Amino acid sequence: MLCAYSAITGMQFVAVATVLKLVFGLALPVGILLTWALLTAKTWLGGLMAVIWSDAILGTLQTLGIFFLLGMVYFASGSWEVMSAAPLPTDSPDFLSLTGISGHELTVYMLTIGAYQFVRQDLWQRFWAARSLRAARTGYAVAIVFTLLVGAAVVLIGSFARLGLDIAVTNPDLSFYAIIKATLPLPLMVSMVVVLLATIISCADSFFIAGASSIANDVIKPRMKGRDDAFMLRMSRHSVIAMSLISLGLALYAPRLLDIWILGSAMLVCGVLVPTIVALCCRTPNPRGGQIMMWGGLATAVMWQILGHPFGLHPVMIGLPVSLALMPLALRQARSPLTTTSNAE
Repeated sequence: MLCAYSAITGMQFVAVATVLKLVFGLALPVGILLTWALLTAKTWLGGLMAVIWSDAILGTLQTLGIFFLLGMVYFASGSWEVMSAAPLPTDSPDFLSLTGISGHELTVYMLTIGAYQFVRQDLWQRFWAARSLRAARTGYAVAIVFTLLVGAAVVLIGSFARLGLDIAVTNPDLSFYAIIKATLPLPLMVSMVVVLLATIISCADSFFIAGASSIANDVIKPRMKGRDDAFMLRMSRHSVIAMSLISLGLALYAPRLLDIWILGSAMLVCGVLVPTIVALCCRTPNPRGGQIMMWGGLATAVMWQILGHPFGLHPVMIGLPVSLALMPLALRQARSPLTTTSNAE
């Protein structure tokens, strides 16, 4: 979880630094350090409740902004007929072709960044904050649907811009800026940059809290039994600092963190996806079986990564099947203490 969340948090540092570089000419490392300081302070001072409320507002801005931009790009491109008749880019002969990406590469993306959507940080935050299990499950299902819709909108924006407006950039990270510059007047361009920053900040503080909570709850709390909530609150804030330093190091070391994100997502999926599904769907899962699934999938993926991807297979293609194979252990009826005592008597 730390590997995935630190990489994604580091990506947000780079994203804001890129905006500062384009708007103010600020050097990328300086922008990363400035963003790290501001977002760390915001998360350290605000905590979970502040993140929940700010995400509700910023997430709404993000969603409305993306669909607004989709409509503007479609309008500026002419019509569906115009784009359908447009010649395919000569430098991308496989553009819009379902076979333009290999099956292996597509599977890796689906099982890492795709499957990660089912076990990302908002799953845990909903269960921590929701008034009931039903509310948490409903919010989780709605979030998955909106994730698919937003993802589809982003793909359509890029496709419409390429075919209808002939917008092509060497660095894909700059696609958003090229599209809004070609389709929007200056006031709306500023608004869309605000939407972009809202998206980045919403992602960054969420992953800050998710990673810090994992450190505090899974590493510190079990070893500090009997300590009060005030102590754990201090440990949670210290964990935010630890998360920020890890993320800062990744951002400065590798400003393009996609590979780290994919690898971190693979480890998260291999260790958590199947046990999470069992926990959500099974009324009485076996806790020990769930732990075996988690460690079995994660250890296999890590070992496969260390070995250098034998046979050209990504670690997620090995770790996830191992976790699935261990699922019967988690579905086995757990023996309650009362049953154990009765059997002993």
